[in-house]
Amino acid sequence: MNVALQTDRQGDRASLTLTGAFDLSHAMAAAQAVENAETRLSGCVSVDVDLAQLDRIDGAGAVLLARLCDRLDAAGHHFTSRLVSTLSDAQSAWDAYREHLTEHGIYLSQSRPPTQH
Repeated sequence: MNVALQTDRQGDRASLTLTGAFDLSHAMAAAQAVENAETRLSGCVSVDVDLAQLDRIDGAGAVLLARLCDRLDAAGHHFTSRLVSTLSDAQSAWDAYREHLTEHGIYLSQSRPPTQH
C-alpha cells in the first residue's frame, strides 16, 4: 500500500493531504512522507491536515502527525492546524494523543489544537 503526504502550498498557507495507511506497519514510509513534507512547510502560518483520503491511521500515525505539528510550532512558524476528516478513528487517535500530552503537562504549544470539520 502506498503512503503519501501531498503538500499544496499557496503563500503562507498550506494543505496536507494524506493517503494510504499511516499505521505501525507502514511507519517507515509514513515517517519519510512526513519528513519530506516538513521541509515544504517552512514559514507557513496555517496548515490544514486532510485525513479524508486515508485508508487507515492508528496511534503511531497520529503521533507522527502530531509531532510534525509540534516541530513546526516550536520552530516559530505560528502553526495552526485544522483536521478535515471523515474517519472517526483518525480523529479519535489524534484527540487521544493530544489529551495524553495535555494531561501530563507535555503539550505546551501556543497553537490551537486541531478541530474537526
